[in-house]
Amino acid sequence: MKLLALLPIALLLFGCGSGGDGDGGGNGDGGTAPAISNLNYSPNSAHVGEGGGAVTVTGTMDFVDPDGDLDFVRFRYRPCGTGDWTNNDVDITGVSGLTSGTITFTGYIDTTCPPGSNTAQASAFDEAGHQSNTLNASWELLE
Repeated sequence: MKLLALLPIALLLFGCGSGGDGDGGGNGDGGTAPAISNLNYSPNSAHVGEGGGAVTVTGTMDFVDPDGDLDFVRFRYRPCGTGDWTNNDVDITGVSGLTSGTITFTGYIDTTCPPGSNTAQASAFDEAGHQSNTLNASWELLE
């Protein structure tokens, strides 16, 4: 699998912090955008070719969603660190109606790329289309 289904990884593979493009926002309906924080994931490195081309990553991140309508997480990454962003939208289960909590996810690190640093971004969306802040993640692909 050449895609970094960071997916729920992103979350995984993405280091804590905020930044990137697309922070917050709304669609004019008066609702409130969710917020995410405390992104943790493991592992944060793998060897080229490990796992036959992909290594499973697990992680967590906290969320606050005043409207209680969290819908999905978007993980963005650049395949092998170059080119256009690739989006992976992952449905969130078990949070319907919750205004805060922790999301647990799994994803994959693409190990078919050359050695080096890779980055990804994660953000959450609610049912009204409001986007959260963006968390950045990074991982190393080792020789």
